[in-house]
Amino acid sequence: MILVYGFSKAQDPEFDFHQRIRIALSEAAVDVEMRRVRLVAPGKWMLCASFIHPKSVACAKPTLDL
Repeated sequence: MILVYGFSKAQDPEFDFHQRIRIALSEAAVDVEMRRVRLVAPGKWMLCASFIHPKSVACAKPTLDL
């Protein structure tokens, strides 16, 4: 189980954070449970996402962005 904390100022913070997780995991299908932790500033939420790390990502060959 992976727990990831992040922040979002988006109108829909859960959608925004989930999209960023999908991008980081190369669009791997991830079943994410999301919860708002607290409002850290006006309009800025701290969120916690939990999910099982996809095997396709864990076993992928590393790529370098140069």
